[in-house]
Amino acid sequence: MKKTQRNHSCFGNASRFIFAQTCLIFVISLVAWLLFNKETAKSFLIGGFVCIVPGWYFIKRVFKVTGAQNAKKIVKNFYHAEIVKILLSILLFFITIRFATVALLPFFIGFFIAQTVYWFSPFILTTKAKS
Repeated sequence: MKKTQRNHSCFGNASRFIFAQTCLIFVISLVAWLLFNKETAKSFLIGGFVCIVPGWYFIKRVFKVTGAQNAKKIVKNFYHAEIVKILLSILLFFITIRFATVALLPFFIGFFIAQTVYWFSPFILTTKAKS
């Protein structure tokens, strides 16, 4: 059985956006702690990580294999990763809302901000590539 290599270039680019999401969530959580309170900061941080963790799984799974000879496997990995990402997001939302003590508005704002970094990452990557 032939061992497949990870596409380090694409994986590295995608990993930078997970890192950017994480940094942004930490910075905004720190600002929320300074401006509001620890509960708001914690809720914001948890909301961000409910978005970041499934996104990290998706990136790890999608960039597991590369190359034209693995096209079917790449598509299969993509769909599998997306399904697991959605299910993981639902599970994390459920666990957080059911068992954690969070302020819902900062929690959802944290999730939304982390998600917007993920949405706009192709534009950021394209702009950087043109430079």
